[in-house]
Amino acid sequence: MVATTSSGETSFIAQVHRNGRAFIQKALQRSPSQIDLNQDHPTWDSKTAFAINTIRTLNSMTAETPVNLQRIRRVRSYITLPTHLNVRIQKTHISRRSSLVLEHMTPNQATGTIKGEWVEYLDEPQSFFGPNLPQSQYQPNTDGMVVLYLHGGGYALCSRKTHRGLTWKVAKHTKSPVLAIDYRLAPEHVFPLALHDAISAYSFLTRTRSASKVTIVGDSAGGGLALALALWLRDSGADYGLSLPAGVALMSPWLDLSHSLPSFKHNGKYDLLREKVVDTSIISDTRSHFYISDNSFLTNPLVSPLFAQEIPEKQMCPILIQVGDSERLRDESIVFAMNRFSQSTIQLEIYEGMVHVFQMLSSFIKVADVAMERLGNFAVESVAAASENGVSIERSIKWIDNDIKNDFPARLMTNEEVDMLLETANGQIAEEVSSVLDFGAEATRESEDDPEAAQLLIDFRNSSSDSAVSDVEFSEGPFVPLPNVNR
Repeated sequence: MVATTSSGETSFIAQVHRNGRAFIQKALQRSPSQIDLNQDHPTWDSKTAFAINTIRTLNSMTAETPVNLQRIRRVRSYITLPTHLNVRIQKTHISRRSSLVLEHMTPNQATGTIKGEWVEYLDEPQSFFGPNLPQSQYQPNTDGMVVLYLHGGGYALCSRKTHRGLTWKVAKHTKSPVLAIDYRLAPEHVFPLALHDAISAYSFLTRTRSASKVTIVGDSAGGGLALALALWLRDSGADYGLSLPAGVALMSPWLDLSHSLPSFKHNGKYDLLREKVVDTSIISDTRSHFYISDNSFLTNPLVSPLFAQEIPEKQMCPILIQVGDSERLRDESIVFAMNRFSQSTIQLEIYEGMVHVFQMLSSFIKVADVAMERLGNFAVESVAAASENGVSIERSIKWIDNDIKNDFPARLMTNEEVDMLLETANGQIAEEVSSVLDFGAEATRESEDDPEAAQLLIDFRNSSSDSAVSDVEFSEGPFVPLPNVNR
């Protein structure tokens, strides 16, 4: 039997944590770092600190190394996270919607197929060596609820396979089949091709069932893409026979590619995400990210949903946003929910001490399972509400305490408490926030047809934000960029 400390942590785990810290300090002596690993959040227990700091250390080892996307993708193609004996996975292919050609894409880019897979959590364990059903024979019940999952990865990395650690839990907690797709990745395929693939997958699902039975879920970049899909459906879906889903659930969504808000810099001392990625072959002063062909797209609401406009006569479907209070992308979700879409049905959940897509760390962090369960409940309730059976979704802003002894209690936040989160280090309400709200709304409207206005907004952000617009970050969850090899 392993002895237990007074704090409830096993002495074995504490020893592993101490050894891990020694490894971290030695690693930092050998390699420069953009992450201050001396900063453990006060609410982290030993397991949480060890898990997060190990990932941050590995990230720091390649912080100044040019990125080799091909190598990272090749290695990650072999990564398939374990799921559960009750999980069944069935591959599928989805035809792109050739009748839909979005602005900035060609008709030829609207052809071809998208790889995907159905993930189901069944009542009985599945045989490890049991055969899958032929793709042509597999089709979930068209009367039941389904989930469309869009994975994270900065629009440049990851796949349906790398995110099975999340998709099987979404399937479990929603009690529904999950369709996860491999949308086209940047830099080979820039905006709006990933969005077109998401629309095509949604069209596939709603061809045989009501949109009121569909929920869209995404994490990080996939969360931004999920929200962009919902915004496109709100504005243009009716022209193509598509309506909004029952709900949208987002985990640490990437809503602002300009990194304009304070938490992107100030939460770097805790978060998994690096501040930038070095790739001089693609990233430049005029192209800040792999996902866009140039910086004129930074204010496009379908690229950075933070700059979308709320339209009273076109209400959005219910939205759940889960974000860690110690992650770089925190402020984007707060400003979107509290200011940009202040009249919409949004449930914002801020998890104390948590980092970017902390749900990925469920093997170490109990609160991650709590968050997944809450996400599943939201999805089920959204479908029930869309079916008009008396269930309603209420707007709320909640703080979830990182308190395992009391089962991570949730409480409603006041506006004053939310404002405190947007304060800068000197205790003043961040000027960047109000500037983005005031200037961003005006510039967004002007920049839609005026490249000079778009460049003006970019220059404004360069002067008003501590994080440079030319910085790009795409490391999602616990996956780690590898050192460069000769190209």
